[in-house]
Amino acid sequence: MDRGELSGLRYRCLEDCGFCCTFTPEVNAPELAKLRSKFPALPVTRSGDMTLIAPQGGCGACTLLKDRRCTSYEERPAHCRYFPFHVYFGRRMEVYVNRCCRGVEVAAEGNLEAEFDAQVTANTKSFRLEREQERADSVHKAFRTVAKQAGMWGDVDLEVAKQLRRGTAWFRPETWPATPTGAPDEAGSPQEAWQLALAPLGAEDPIVRPYHLGPDLRWLGFRTQGADVIAETLSEDGKLQEFANLGPIPDWPQLPEPVQEGLVAVLQRLAGRDLMAGSVYHLVDETGYEVSVADAAAIRLGDMAADLALRAEILHRLGTPWSEVAAEAERFYDSAFLDTPTIGGWL
Repeated sequence: MDRGELSGLRYRCLEDCGFCCTFTPEVNAPELAKLRSKFPALPVTRSGDMTLIAPQGGCGACTLLKDRRCTSYEERPAHCRYFPFHVYFGRRMEVYVNRCCRGVEVAAEGNLEAEFDAQVTANTKSFRLEREQERADSVHKAFRTVAKQAGMWGDVDLEVAKQLRRGTAWFRPETWPATPTGAPDEAGSPQEAWQLALAPLGAEDPIVRPYHLGPDLRWLGFRTQGADVIAETLSEDGKLQEFANLGPIPDWPQLPEPVQEGLVAVLQRLAGRDLMAGSVYHLVDETGYEVSVADAAAIRLGDMAADLALRAEILHRLGTPWSEVAAEAERFYDSAFLDTPTIGGWL
């Protein structure tokens, strides 16, 4: 298990926050039975083969949250105990720390080994980790075989590193590389990347829209209304209340050079996660092996740049000083990146 991301950080759970409880928790059969002994009518939903505790109001916090405190903290599922940590199974097993959590802070001498072991290792059977990694190994082996047969295989780490050398050019769409041949629906173009970044804001289902924990611990949601972006506050019971009209956001806002440089550093950090390789491979597979690993790496980085640029502009319009925008955009985007489709798996 690669625990490198645990270094250089410190973490404490903040009072009156509860933002992690807006992420719908998965619950297994024994956990559900234990919770229902205390809450017989506890509502759940299904997603594939997963059982999830239902959110309040369809898009609010976990049903168990009240006044931003868990009403069944001692019986909370392992999914809740893990946060802000995640274990990813790709070409290797890696630990990630979700920076959407404001209790996570950069600290040169910090190390979250003890917290990770208390919250994850102590609540996970070692055979489960081994089993999940074996599954991931099998999936990656099969992908490699098919990609080579299709002539679309490549060194993903080399290709991502090559694209990262473009630096701030990723935030100036006129300097992007040409759209890869065979890319579906002009994927890889700045226009397509920007539309993909905007799409969740226009979702009819509020649960899939972008959410962010503000510095004042407000739960913030964002949606489009015509050409305008609307900022809303989200309450535990799923009620959304408009508090700011941010106006229309033009295609690819002109971000100051220092902000672009800060966002490049975010791209570099995220691309260092093995999830990046898994998402590149997923794109190759999703296109029916019409796009190569090399081209998929460029497409994925372009999509990430568009997401970060959009979030940076939204944050500045909310009043975040340019000097703080890159770091705040990293918090805003981390959960979205962790939700990126991948051929890997999660604990």
